[in-house]
Amino acid sequence: MEPVRGWRGLALALCLGVALTGCGGGSGKDKKAAAKATPTTFSGDADKACRLATKSDVEAAIGSTVNPGLGSNGTLCRYELTSSAAQFVSIESNESPQSSQIYDLLLSGASGAENLTGVGDRAFVAGTRAVVLRGPKLTTITVSTGQPQAAVAAALKKLAQAVGLHS
Repeated sequence: MEPVRGWRGLALALCLGVALTGCGGGSGKDKKAAAKATPTTFSGDADKACRLATKSDVEAAIGSTVNPGLGSNGTLCRYELTSSAAQFVSIESNESPQSSQIYDLLLSGASGAENLTGVGDRAFVAGTRAVVLRGPKLTTITVSTGQPQAAVAAALKKLAQAVGLHS
């Protein structure tokens, strides 16, 4: 798994900050209730993110064959190239009331970002990633195929359009 750095680290810090601002204060009853809370487990569709860009969408975009997408908790999907599991396309999608602010933060930290028109509410491509905002849903697409940057950018644009249609 790649280390968290750059705009992903910034987004993670923002999300953690938002989560932690709700901590502290409150009555003793609130704290006792929180201590008794049981953890929730995911019971939804693990492959939900894989339907944002299908196997055929990914293959058409990158020009290579991929294995079927592996979903996780409905928020992450990874398509690995059949020729090398180290080369992949990943799609991560989350819904949050703060998605628009997170998008703005990601865009401000993205070097050489290119805005995409007609994709979701707002979208951009930068480096090996595309980010699509549609309502409260924020989707990040990563292409790590070892292809030249021009091919990666073209693939990201195609995949962003597919995600914009399916999200």
